Amino acid sequence: MLRNKLALAVVSLCSSFHVYAAAMQELSDQQMSGVTGQAGVTIEIDIDSSGVSVGEVEYRDEGSVVLQNIQISDVNNLTQTIDVDSNGNLIIAHGEVSGIQLLVGDSAVDTDGKYSAVALKSSAGETAELVNDIAMTVDLGAGSTTVVNMAETAGNAALIADLPVAARSGSVAIRSSSSLEITGFDMGLFGYTAQQAADRVGINLSGQNLGQFSAAAQSDLTQAQDQLATAQANLGSAQALLGSTQATLQNAVVADGFSVSFAADGSVQEIRDSGNAVIDIASSAYSANAAAVDSAASDAILAGGAVTGAQQGVVDAGAVVDAADLAGDLANGAAVKVRGLKLYGAAGVGSKAVIEQTIWAKGGDAASGGGVYINIGRFDGVLDVAAVEVGGASLGGIKVRDIDLSGMTQRIYGH
Repeated sequence: MLRNKLALAVVSLCSSFHVYAAAMQELSDQQMSGVTGQAGVTIEIDIDSSGVSVGEVEYRDEGSVVLQNIQISDVNNLTQTIDVDSNGNLIIAHGEVSGIQLLVGDSAVDTDGKYSAVALKSSAGETAELVNDIAMTVDLGAGSTTVVNMAETAGNAALIADLPVAARSGSVAIRSSSSLEITGFDMGLFGYTAQQAADRVGINLSGQNLGQFSAAAQSDLTQAQDQLATAQANLGSAQALLGSTQATLQNAVVADGFSVSFAADGSVQEIRDSGNAVIDIASSAYSANAAAVDSAASDAILAGGAVTGAQQGVVDAGAVVDAADLAGDLANGAAVKVRGLKLYGAAGVGSKAVIEQTIWAKGGDAASGGGVYINIGRFDGVLDVAAVEVGGASLGGIKVRDIDLSGMTQRIYGH
């Protein structure tokens, strides 16, 4: 069931692409002869690999739907013509172009998960991520769109007769046919914004983004590790000095036939004479050496405490780095991933799918039928998904053939 829903969602996304590529109908020789030689406008478009971008598009209702970090690149010599024929029809046509790159939302350079392809925002500004990233490579076929002048009933009789019956009462109708092949499409669904990811792992961003926070956390970890190394070196020196002072005292006591014992912390516990009686160290000849031992033992204890504190600092800083890394992974990932999607024609990979549609409008309010109508006259193509991953595990691939949307008409109106 999940696969079916995902497939339908992807089909809907792909079919909606014809709105962007509304000028893609393949031109017959007869149509081309009608366009050639007419006065009009030709527009040539080139977008190199550096591309063009839009930071954010926001649709506002009570809350908002947000598209972020839209990038289009590798549009090589897209030629578009605009003409009006003798029947008052506007004809927009363009040639073929291959390898167009479209990126929306998170990308390889977005290391801190700043962008979402589709985000939902409340009126208070709280934002959740629906789609993490979209990456598409598409080849467009030559095509055209005709805006039909419905007032010219004589010259446009054949065009009007070919329209859906419901479209014939409008003032204008738009006939278009898209031909395209999607050679690569990846998408991540149900992710986390940077703030959601930080909240989940217990990080307070405090005005920083994840990238800044992770860098700062890593700097803190490096500093804590340096402090630990210094503390460990100081402890080694203190322990060496303690050993030296103990040896000096030991040698002096043994030379007199006496014995000395040391406490667990390294300080002097007691000195006994040759008769095994405990002597008063403070009034003995060993007082200076014993004091040096006790002082060195105290320094070793302090140095050991510094090491313990530095170790805890490393643990704490490491935990923050781990949390920042996890937050980054969450902000740059998605629960559901669609990988390797292709859309191609019935002839197989390398051929183009075709989508034909008619768009018209009716005046008046929704109750009286007012709104914009979109009728899909034809969808001829194969939808092939290499893998659908849920929670990091692949559920396998999906292939959908013989998609027929000819009976579907969409009506769009406000509420």
